[in-house]
Order: sequence, then C-alpha cells, then structure tokens
Amino acid sequence: MIVVSGATGAVGGAVAQELAARGESIRIIVRDPERAPNLPGAEVADFVHGRPHGATEAVLRDSGLPSVSLRNSMYSDEMGSWFDQEGRTTGPGGDGRVLFSYRPGIAQAIAVPLAEPAHDDRESVTSTGTESVTLSELAEIATERTGGRYRYEPLPRDDWIAASRALGRPDWSIEAGISYFDGVAQGEADVASNDYEELTGRSPAPIGELIDRFRSRMPLT
Repeated sequence: MIVVSGATGAVGGAVAQELAARGESIRIIVRDPERAPNLPGAEVADFVHGRPHGATEAVLRDSGLPSVSLRNSMYSDEMGSWFDQEGRTTGPGGDGRVLFSYRPGIAQAIAVPLAEPAHDDRESVTSTGTESVTLSELAEIATERTGGRYRYEPLPRDDWIAASRALGRPDWSIEAGISYFDGVAQGEADVASNDYEELTGRSPAPIGELIDRFRSRMPLT
C-alpha cells in the first residue's frame, strides 16, 4: 500500500489521482475526510498530530526491546513564533490550556534514564513545565514581561488554515498545527508532569522566566 499525505492539497491530490489511475492500492491521509478526493480503491484516514508518536510507542512496547519514549510539550524557545508581527496569536485553541518545555532542560531530563541503569524500568519521560496557561493568559504574560501589546485573537478554524496557507506554510505544517490546536481546544495539551524535577532535582522555569530568556525572539521587542 502507498500512503499519500496532504491529499486535499494540489500536489498531494494530483499524486493520489495518478496512483489511483495506475490501479495502485493507496491510503490518503487528510485532515477533513469530507474533503478527501473520491478515488477508486482509496482508503481514507485522518491525520492527527501526535498519533504517529503513539503508534511508534506501541511498536516499541510490542517489540519487547528496552526503550524509553520521550513526550515533550511545546518548546519555549519557539514561543515568539506563536505571535505575528502585530503581537497576535490566532490559533483556534479556545480556552484550552498549554504547557511549555525548555530544550536544554529536556536534554538534562532525558540523559538521566539513558545513562543511569536505576531508571531502566521507566517507559517514558514527559518533559513539561508545571504551569499551564490559556493562549489568552500567555499573551497577558508576554505583555507583562516585555511591555509589548500581545493578545489572543483566535481565528475560526478554516480561516486559520487559509491564513497559514497564505503565509506559505507547507501542508504538513498546517496539518500539524491545526490538529495541535484541535487538541488544545479539547484539553489534550493540558498534561503536566513532574518528570523533569524528579529526574534532575530542579524545578522547571515558569513561563514568565522563559519569555525573559527568549525575549529577543518575541516580535514586539
């Protein structure tokens, strides 16, 4: 079977049509099944951000091999990219809450179970802060810490997709982004863990401090 992602896009859709015309067995991966092209013999599947990671974890568990799965929340050093040049964050996450992690901290936490046999029974490391915020609260904290006027002005789901496409974001990035915000709106991104503190003996930095560290990357500074 041949899997085609982005099959509702121009290139992905054309590839799927060409393969169907050749009589190949295909699975088309799309965000919205109702928009999937109607192709003979094609199997349709939803793309959901994070699901491939879950499938990988399942394969590792079933293999019997010793492994530790890494589950990281959003990276704080990319927080500035959540806001446009006018200081707006527009993802349709509603009142859902998100957590942020810090890449150097993630590396410190991950190194512990990899290097120390005492942690061989650990199946996963979930690297998050302990402070969850709504996107509106994130904008308020950014405003307080930087002096810039940041705000949360959510776009409707389809409008966010259209705006992202107009900015030239590739289909895979748009699919990942909108499925993440779908998860935020449903509360799936509000999963805090004490793994970092347990493994390193240090408390994760609060969001305000993380914004301070990456202040130069914020668009209104």
